[in-house]
Amino acid sequence: MTDLLPMQLPLKDLARPDSGHAHVWIMRLQNLPIMEAEVPPERKARLAQRRMGQKFMLRLLLGAYLGRPGREVRLQIGRFGKPQLPAELAESGLHFNLSHAGDWLAIALASDRTVGIDTEHVRRSLRWQKLARRYFSAAEADWLCAMDEPLGAHQFLKHWTAREALIKGAGRTIAGNISRVVLSTELQPGIISLPGDWLDPSDWQLMALDLQRDLVTHLASQKPLKSVRCFALDL
Repeated sequence: MTDLLPMQLPLKDLARPDSGHAHVWIMRLQNLPIMEAEVPPERKARLAQRRMGQKFMLRLLLGAYLGRPGREVRLQIGRFGKPQLPAELAESGLHFNLSHAGDWLAIALASDRTVGIDTEHVRRSLRWQKLARRYFSAAEADWLCAMDEPLGAHQFLKHWTAREALIKGAGRTIAGNISRVVLSTELQPGIISLPGDWLDPSDWQLMALDLQRDLVTHLASQKPLKSVRCFALDL
C-alpha cells in the first residue's frame, strides 16, 4: 500500500508541489455533506450528484493550493475536453487531473508538468478479454488472455488504467488513441510506443499507485517525477 498522509477539512494554504514532484489525493465522496442531500433514486440523478461532488472537491482543493476560496476557482475545458485552469490562474504553473471509480475520487497535481491519473475499481464487472482483444496490441491481448481469473482481470485493469493515465496526461481522448498506446507484457506495464504526435515515450513516466485495496490506479507525467506524495482526505 502506498503511504498515505491523512488530511481533514478545512483545507487552507496548501504548499504547491515543488518542481519535479507531484501530489495525489484520494477521497470518498459518499462522505461529503453535499452528497447526503435527498435526491430521487434514478441513475441520472445519482450521476449528477456525483459530478457535483467531484467538481466541488476539485475546486476546493485547487483553491487551497492557489490561496483563494474554492468558489472563486473557475475551470475551462481544453481542446480535447480535459479540465484546466483559465489563463489568469494558469500562470501559477499548477497542473491537475482527476479520476473517479464509484464513490472514490483521485486528484493529481504538479507544478511544472502535465499529469494524468486513472483509477478503476477491482470489483467492476468487465468482459476484459473482449476489451483486450479489441483495444490492446496482439502481444498484450494474447499475454493477458492466457491468464486465469482473477489475475487476468486485475492485470487488464493495470494495463487499462496505465493507458488512460497517459491519454489524460496528453490531454487527449480515448477515442482514436487507446489502441495507439502499446505497453509491455509485464505485471507492471511499461511504455513501448505512443501516438506519433505525442512526446517521445522516453519523455513520459508511468507509475502504479496502491491508494486503496479495491482500486487500481496509474499516474502519468510528461516529465519524470522525483517523488509523489499521497494524501487521504477524510470527509
